[in-house]
Amino acid sequence: MEVYHVHQALKILQLYYITDSIQMVTRWICEEKIRAERSENRKEGWRIHDDDLLEFIEKKTRTA
Repeated sequence: MEVYHVHQALKILQLYYITDSIQMVTRWICEEKIRAERSENRKEGWRIHDDDLLEFIEKKTRTA
């Protein structure tokens, strides 16, 4: 199972033309639209599992 940080997730979301904004990704995380967990090391920020990111992408592309 792959785990992404916010910047890595942003690059994937850009490929699907969902967003270009790092602020939007963090907003979706805070709103729990993208399931993520805080890293033990605050410097690393959020960790997003690939299954959760793919689920979010499917929802966004279905409603677009």
